[in-house]
Amino acid sequence: MTGVTSVDWYTALDEFEANLDRAEAALADPDAELKPATFVAAAVAEPIPAELRHHAEALLARNAALASRLDAERSRIRAELARLPRRATTERSSTSRFEAQV
Repeated sequence: MTGVTSVDWYTALDEFEANLDRAEAALADPDAELKPATFVAAAVAEPIPAELRHHAEALLARNAALASRLDAERSRIRAELARLPRRATTERSSTSRFEAQV
C-alpha cells in the first residue's frame, strides 16, 4: 500500500495530535506561514489499546471541531471575497481583426 507507514498506536496518535496542533496554530494566526504537512495514513497492525481509547476519541472530537472551524472560516472568506468590487475589464473594440502574412 503506497503512502501508508506501519507504526504503533502511541506514535500514530502523537503524529495526529501534532498535525492538529499545527492546523490550530495556523488558524489562530492568519499571518503565520502555513507549511502543510504531507498526510501519511498510519497502518497500525493491532487494535487500539483500551488505555488509549479515551485519548483517541478526544483527538477525533478535536479534529471534528477544527474541521467545523475551517469550514466556517472558508465560508467567511468566500463571503468577504464576494463583497469585493469586481474589477472592470479593459475596453475592447467591437470589431475583431486578425492579420497574417503568408
